[in-house]
Amino acid sequence: MSLKRALVALCLVGCSCERLPEPPASVPPTEIEAPPVVTLPSTTADLPAATPALSITVSARSFELSNRALVESWPTMEREAVGRMRPLGDASYPVMAREVDDASDVLLVPGLREAVSEMRGPERARATLAHAEGITGVVAIRADADVHYARVVAALFAAGMNALDRPRLVLSSAGGERELRLAEHTRPEPVPGQIVAPRVQLAVRMTADGLDVRTADRRFAPGCATDATPGDTAAPTIERASMTPAAIERCLDAIGANTVVLFSASGALRYGDVVDVLVAIAHQHELSLATTIE
Repeated sequence: MSLKRALVALCLVGCSCERLPEPPASVPPTEIEAPPVVTLPSTTADLPAATPALSITVSARSFELSNRALVESWPTMEREAVGRMRPLGDASYPVMAREVDDASDVLLVPGLREAVSEMRGPERARATLAHAEGITGVVAIRADADVHYARVVAALFAAGMNALDRPRLVLSSAGGERELRLAEHTRPEPVPGQIVAPRVQLAVRMTADGLDVRTADRRFAPGCATDATPGDTAAPTIERASMTPAAIERCLDAIGANTVVLFSASGALRYGDVVDVLVAIAHQHELSLATTIE
């Protein structure tokens, strides 16, 4: 374990908020680089404004991590208290930034999970304070519209492995950044005497040819009103040329309004194209993402 890591571990043990010695004046401040400039996918949907969170910015060749927006949203007293727990020589703490250089499309990016865990250090330190709100579980994914979807899934997977289980996909709009929230739909409490329709779980997979829509025991033909012909596995339920938001909504509504959608997509697809489908699905349906571990 390096000296720096040992100091970090020492500073995060227990609930002490005593001031640590200030770093020597000769130690230069840690430079926090801004995330890379990326072209976010745009949306016209009525989505909530983006909120401060630990951010993973996905570009073609790297993953940039930053907690600046999150830390700056904390009350001043808590931010200063956590700052007193900083490792020696890290004048920017609790603001942190990390970069993982990797241009692959693999699900498990070497070093990414560990980088996310390290970025959570200031939140864990804050959680030791008696009056702190603790760890949020929110992660904001910003990704260039032209990157492969597989890279976005890799970022989400690394976040999920670190208990960041409230993912947001940050998109651009005329009114500023918006966020598509995944797997956060709340279910109403049952009302005595009220009959609740069973929820239908759909598997929607996007490929270069279009969308394949099915349940555990049915695959839907174009239009989603009837089953596909047995043995016909080639034709998509919605062809790529017809894959508009309106067509997606009509298809899912034909199956049933009370649906839970488990979405997956070919990793080589352009992320910006995948987002258009995700927004259309999330407009009226509960949405979760799935991937295959090979």
